Amino acid sequence: MATKVDSAISLSNAQDLVGYLGERLPNYEISARGPKVVVVGEGLATGVGVVIRNANQVKLNWQFPSMLVQILLTLFIVFTGLLPGLLVLLFVWLAVKGGVKRIEGEVIAALQQPAPV
Repeated sequence: MATKVDSAISLSNAQDLVGYLGERLPNYEISARGPKVVVVGEGLATGVGVVIRNANQVKLNWQFPSMLVQILLTLFIVFTGLLPGLLVLLFVWLAVKGGVKRIEGEVIAALQQPAPV
């Protein structure tokens, strides 16, 4: 369910994108995960990963803003078995998908606005 988005700004690295999105989206927690991934989120499970594909294109997908929650859910899947773990993941997704769509829309709008001069 990844969404590809063309950006109106030039994207070189995650740190620059964190600064740009921090100015445009002050209500969200924004952090870099590696040289080409930025996570925009609120709460523990509602977030969007912004993966830099090239200088003017990104790919958006659902990601946990909290690494702790991501690790705990992964461990739950491993230790309880595949079916119960995936059911919990499904319930989490159903609970946060509306928020993820809202954040994704705001990130797309921010990336498609030209940068101020």
